Amino acid sequence: MCQLILEVFIALDIFSSLKEGFFSFVDLARINKLPENRYYHLNWMVEFLFHNNYLDFQFVSGLRKYQLKRNIQASGSLYYRNLIVRTSSQMIPSCDLMEHVAKNYPDFLQGKLNGFEILFIKDKMKLWKQYFSNEHLGYSVYNSFGAEAFIVWMPKGNFRVLEVGGGTGNACLSILQLLKKNLSFDLLDKYIFSDISPLFMRMGKDLIENNLGSLENFATKKIDFNVPFDVQGIENDSCDVVYGVNSLHVAENITKVLGNIIRALKPGGKIIISESVRQTRQHLLIQEFIFNLLDEYTGIRNTQNDSFAKGFLAYTDWLDIFKVVGLRNIRYALNVENSLAKPTYPILAAVFKGEKNG
Repeated sequence: MCQLILEVFIALDIFSSLKEGFFSFVDLARINKLPENRYYHLNWMVEFLFHNNYLDFQFVSGLRKYQLKRNIQASGSLYYRNLIVRTSSQMIPSCDLMEHVAKNYPDFLQGKLNGFEILFIKDKMKLWKQYFSNEHLGYSVYNSFGAEAFIVWMPKGNFRVLEVGGGTGNACLSILQLLKKNLSFDLLDKYIFSDISPLFMRMGKDLIENNLGSLENFATKKIDFNVPFDVQGIENDSCDVVYGVNSLHVAENITKVLGNIIRALKPGGKIIISESVRQTRQHLLIQEFIFNLLDEYTGIRNTQNDSFAKGFLAYTDWLDIFKVVGLRNIRYALNVENSLAKPTYPILAAVFKGEKNG
């Protein structure tokens, strides 16, 4: 990942500056005449390199300034790909998407392209389809871990599920397959697969039908979870479970969105989510290299007045949020034992459950 950032810096001539002396990210942005709305993205890259021991720093007039460590060499994207694929060939979708993003970052930082153009225009959906697939080891952990938690925490007796931010449908497929394997599928009255994107909804529907056939208890619905559900066709007190995988961290206002979800739940109903989480609030996640391109992600960064509006959260933040909105019987699990002692662990997933009063 650091090698991809160095490739971006070479293309912008930031690499040579960092080799020659100490610079703040603002210095680097001004030298390269980057627009101010790209300063955050450059700062993130500099901080990522620093946290991964690529940069030295010193304070100059109260500002942190950085220089490339003398032993650091730019090895290129091929080095990155070989390193990742050596771990598993099932990580190739991560390589493909990361390399595509790195290739376009120079134009993005210079204001010539926006994130939507880089990530979604033309043939880019193929990259996303592969990235979110259950065959991709770098992402499927969130779907499988979430599905396992769902089976443990699901209601007793018949139940109705609303999935929010369903994306390409792989999280949904993981649950439905596990319910069939667990002989619990007949208890499922209705599974409503929702997303704000009609394209993702079609992809999800096709994935389910291609793998499980046409299901009478499966339906799709366009839902923006930032808007009250009752005005979008989901009645209050109508769902036994609201489920989501890596969706709620992009909520415009997380406490408000959880309020929307709680109103949709029946008394005693459950919210179950699977999320990529930070070890600490300061920890930078590799996938932010991708999602920082989107205004929907960087536009909800943390502020002094809303300590929860931060995109990817620490698992302790999620626990605090669940308490703040009044959920009870809160439970959670991490996919890595003692994960907080492993700050370099690349994939940290957490599952959470909370129940509505009643």
